Amino acid sequence: MDVQSLVWIAFFIVSLIAMLVLIPGDKIRRLLPFGIVGGAVLALIVQWVAVPVLDLWRFHYLSLFSFQGIPLGLVLAWFPATVIFGAYFESMHSLAAKLLYVLAFALIITIIEYGFVLAGYRSFINWNIVNSFLLAAAIHSVLAAYLARVYYAQPENLEDEV
Repeated sequence: MDVQSLVWIAFFIVSLIAMLVLIPGDKIRRLLPFGIVGGAVLALIVQWVAVPVLDLWRFHYLSLFSFQGIPLGLVLAWFPATVIFGAYFESMHSLAAKLLYVLAFALIITIIEYGFVLAGYRSFINWNIVNSFLLAAAIHSVLAAYLARVYYAQPENLEDEV
């Protein structure tokens, strides 16, 4: 196994550590299903459609922790990232704040993705960085709508700020 292929597992571990440091344990437990489905499962679906089906981008330095050209460490990294997104979304009270939060999160994701492109871990084929931002903004808009209309509409999911 090439040492460079460990970047995807390292990315997952760094994301997991960030979640554990930034979000209280009880909030992680409550957002666990949201993080798994809205993060890892959705990421797997998006990556499966984009990589082997539509050939929009490719990943490099894959290891045995990959599936059809998709690094599973990257897919798993979306679980903690989505929990972080969900945890801080609660503190956004106005529509403008929620919109800016979604756009800021999409921008951060796009910058990370572009870093992988520049480092040679990912290459765009029928895709570009603007499309990455638009896709991230669209996905996080849907996640935000779910959080606002369903998740945080249930009183047991409301709590003090993170």
